[in-house]
Amino acid sequence: MHTELKICSKVNCTITDNGSNFLKAFDMFKRPNSPEKNPAADENMSPDEDEKEDFVFIDIGDIMNCGPEEVDLGDADDDLCLKDHIHLPPHMRCSCHSLNLVATTDVKNIDSVRFQKLKSSVDAKLTAIWNKQSRSSLASDFIKATMGELFVIHNATRWNSYFDALVKVESFLTKNRDNLAIAFDHFKLKKLTVLEEEFLREYIKIMKPLTEALDVFQNEEKMSAGCVLPVLTILKEKIAEFKEDRNIIHCTPLVNCLSDGIEKRFQSFFLNSDLRLASISDPRFKLSWLTKEQKPEYVKLLEKEVKRCVSNLANESIEGEDTATVSLSETASPPRKNSRFLDGLKWKASAELGEVDRYVNDGYGILEDLNRYQTIKQIFITIAHCHLLLPVSACLVLLA
Repeated sequence: MHTELKICSKVNCTITDNGSNFLKAFDMFKRPNSPEKNPAADENMSPDEDEKEDFVFIDIGDIMNCGPEEVDLGDADDDLCLKDHIHLPPHMRCSCHSLNLVATTDVKNIDSVRFQKLKSSVDAKLTAIWNKQSRSSLASDFIKATMGELFVIHNATRWNSYFDALVKVESFLTKNRDNLAIAFDHFKLKKLTVLEEEFLREYIKIMKPLTEALDVFQNEEKMSAGCVLPVLTILKEKIAEFKEDRNIIHCTPLVNCLSDGIEKRFQSFFLNSDLRLASISDPRFKLSWLTKEQKPEYVKLLEKEVKRCVSNLANESIEGEDTATVSLSETASPPRKNSRFLDGLKWKASAELGEVDRYVNDGYGILEDLNRYQTIKQIFITIAHCHLLLPVSACLVLLA
C-alpha cells in the first residue's frame, strides 16, 4: 500500500491494531537501523492477538515425483528477497484498540472467582432482557410503553457501547426502578439482586475514566499525538485513586486489572521520544501532566530538539541559494554569496533568546499560540500532526 500510494517517504509512523499479522509484518520489514523489538511487546500480546505461523503448503505428489530439491516453494523465496528490499516505517499500536483490550481481554482474564461470578451473573440477566428487546418487536413495544424508553443495545466490536448499555440500566434502576421490575416480571426473567446492583454501580464508576479516555482518542477533529501521554497519565491517576477508595468492595480486582493492563500495554509509549515531544510541544498540555521530578528532564528534551532544528535550519540556509538574486538582470549587483550564510545567525539568535523558557512560562493556551514560537511550532507540526493516531482500518475507510 505504501508503494502503490507513493507515500513511503512521507509516512513517519504507521498505527495499526494489535493483530499479530500487523505486528509480524512491521517487525519483519523494519529498517535495519530501527530500534530492536521491545521484549515487552510479546508479553503485551493477549489471547485475542492470534498467533499465526507462516506455512508453505506443498503438494505431497510434487515431493514424491520431483524430490524436495526441485519443489516449487511458491512465494517463500520471494518473501526472503522482499525482506531485503522493502522497509516499512516505524510501527505503533493503536491507542484506542489497546484500551479496548484492557477493558475486554484483560478484564475477562481477571483471576478472581467472586468477581467473575458476579459479572457473569449480571451479564446473563441483562443480556436476557436485551435479547427480548432486539429480537421481538412486541417485546420492544412493551418495554417502550412501560419504561418510556428502550434499553441501549451494545455492539460487540465496540466496548464503549457495552458501557453505555450498562449506564442506561443504572439510570433505570435509579429513576424507574418499579417499571424496570415490571418489565423483568412480564418476560419472566430474574431481576438483579441488591449485591448485583452494587456491583453494577461500582463497575460503571471504575470504568468511566477509561471510557472518557477512549472518547478523547476517537475524536477525529481535535486528536493528535500530543494528546496520548497526557490522557494516559490522567487515566492512570484516576485508576490509582480507586485503590484508596474504601467504597469499592466488589470491584477491587477490576481496579488492579486496569492499573496493570494500562502499565503493561502503554509502558513503551512513555519511552517514545516522539510522543514525549508531541505532548510537551502542544500548548494545551506542555508540562502540566508531568510530576515535579519529571519536568526538568522533559524541558531538556525540548531544548535539545529546538537546538537540533535550529542547527538544521542554519545548515539549510548555508547550502541554499538566493534565487531572488539569481533572477536579476546582468546590470544588477552581483549576488551576495554570504546572504544565506548570515541568515543562520537569525535562527541562532532566536534560540539564544530562550524560546523554550518563554514557551514553558507562557501558560497553557490553544494551538494558535504556537505562532509565537516558530521552532517549537515546527516540532509540533513535524511530530504531532504527522503521527496521526488512526488505526489502519480507519485510514482505509478515509482513503476509500
